[in-house]
Amino acid sequence: MSSNTGRVFARRAVLWLAVSLGLALPHSAWAQAEAAKEDTVNVRAVARELLRDRQWQMACALLETVYGRQSNRGDVLLMQATCSRELGRYEDALAYYHRLIELQPDSVRARAELGGLYLRVGRVEEARREFAQAAKLSQRADAAELLERLVQALAPIGEPAAVARRGKYWQVEVYGGLVHDTNLNGGPSASTIAAVIGGVPVDLTLTKDSQPIEDAGWNAGVTAQYLHPLNDRWALLAQGAVSMTSYFGHSDFNNDSLAAALALLYRKDGFSASIQPNFRLYRQQDDTDTAAYGVTARATQALDDGWRITGSVGYFDQNVPSNDDRDAKGGLASFGFSKLLSPRVEVGAEYLVQRERANEGIYSRTLHGPVLYAVASVHQKVVLTGSYRYSDIHYDDRQAIFPHTRHDDQHIASIGVDWDIGEWTTKGLRLRGQYTYIDNRSNLDAYRYDRRILSVGLAMRF
Repeated sequence: MSSNTGRVFARRAVLWLAVSLGLALPHSAWAQAEAAKEDTVNVRAVARELLRDRQWQMACALLETVYGRQSNRGDVLLMQATCSRELGRYEDALAYYHRLIELQPDSVRARAELGGLYLRVGRVEEARREFAQAAKLSQRADAAELLERLVQALAPIGEPAAVARRGKYWQVEVYGGLVHDTNLNGGPSASTIAAVIGGVPVDLTLTKDSQPIEDAGWNAGVTAQYLHPLNDRWALLAQGAVSMTSYFGHSDFNNDSLAAALALLYRKDGFSASIQPNFRLYRQQDDTDTAAYGVTARATQALDDGWRITGSVGYFDQNVPSNDDRDAKGGLASFGFSKLLSPRVEVGAEYLVQRERANEGIYSRTLHGPVLYAVASVHQKVVLTGSYRYSDIHYDDRQAIFPHTRHDDQHIASIGVDWDIGEWTTKGLRLRGQYTYIDNRSNLDAYRYDRRILSVGLAMRF
């Protein structure tokens, strides 16, 4: 149905309802006719059906024709606010919500939805105010906690009231769990690989140690954050993490890492930005495998209707003590967007480009591709995450033993769950699980592999 046809049909439907409901009555007879009108046709039930069918235009036209724009019925005002919001008539929707709150000042739903609409149109401070009021009024602990999280997320960095609600500027989390990895060493899926030796094509048979190694083990880690507000717009955020993984059957793959970063943050209304120097050290078998440092700058702008756009640029310097040829310097950039579908669900996408220039051309490479992600709070205490990343990876030079320059298509998919079980155990305790699948498709047999990693553990947050 075309948009013009839809509008004509909506007008005809409303006209038919108006005639059947006796809307030609003079204004003085309106009150007496209202009860009889509801008995003849349940207008609100019809409107609810239209809203369920996403017929926003028809629902708005019906409700306005029957009830006008200053109804004293809360359910009518809520439906009028909903259809106006979905049609993009934000000023009308705001007026309906305000009218509803005048009539029902203790309505949690009205204030929460009004806060969501303010957030959609970029009026962050007013959104925060409505969420805070809804949190105070809510009788449900889970809803109140969710609304309070929204208030905290939208608060200026150093606002005293927000500090009082948070209770602290620091957070520490301790994690311990089990891990199972189907391919510790990234071994190729094939048992033989094509190579060129002395200009002659040959097939090389891989030793058992070069083929995929599967094992299970345990991992543990500690992460910490500290936020130091400079004023209501600027702050410093210090972050650090240490982790280690030990395998039951292959100790030569045991590893540990250390990461640290200090970010300068800025936020004003819907805009935020950061610049973050960072450092990371990765060791295997007690020897340093990689040490890298760099700096990343990132900016995010909130738009209307729950959208955000974001971009970043960065530089890094990587040192590999065991192989100087792999020492590299590089840069990265990204651009993306996210959409808040509801207070509980956010989805987003980002496109990343990274360039690494190593001392030896066979290790220099260019990577680019998209990242898709989603975060959903399916229950107040359960958060689900999902992500997918594709990387198109081109290496600069051909390795002498192989007939072609390496080119990989890498796919990484991951799902995770975080369940707050503190209500039944100890406050701050969380059950966490994650499954990651890696499919590295390469034009060279030696680098074609897949890998599955499953981890389950407990995290204690302080």
